[in-house]
Amino acid sequence: LCLSEFWIRSGPKKLEQIENEILKLVVHKNKHATQEHDKFAEIDSTLKIERDYKAQISFLHCYTKASKQPLVILHGYVVGKCVFAIAIRWLSRYFHVYLIDAPGNGLSKPVWLPWIYPNWYTNTDYYDKWTAEQLEKWRVSVFGREQKI
Repeated sequence: LCLSEFWIRSGPKKLEQIENEILKLVVHKNKHATQEHDKFAEIDSTLKIERDYKAQISFLHCYTKASKQPLVILHGYVVGKCVFAIAIRWLSRYFHVYLIDAPGNGLSKPVWLPWIYPNWYTNTDYYDKWTAEQLEKWRVSVFGREQKI
């Protein structure tokens, strides 16, 4: 049993379908006043959301013609990258937003972490180091070795 299988019982295809529905509902149909639709209508019309997969990590790249610096957002466990969907439109007005599924979670590659089970508490340092290594591989594959985020 892989770590991500604890969270995804419906399978990756179903999860991707659910993510797409969330994005349609929250990003494209959200008419909440705090989104300032009238003020940013021209910029919002250029919103792009691209699904990608690099270094075994699934992510969404969200941006508009006004986006400037990169902003990487990593969710906690037992949720997915679409937990931040409500903020995509607003953040993309200013940043190239990268919403990533944590390594081994969501649509990222399932992993087996033998050092965790059955001693969850005592092996968190190994898991933290492994997670940091996976995120660094992703950063280099998306931005290159020299660019810092």
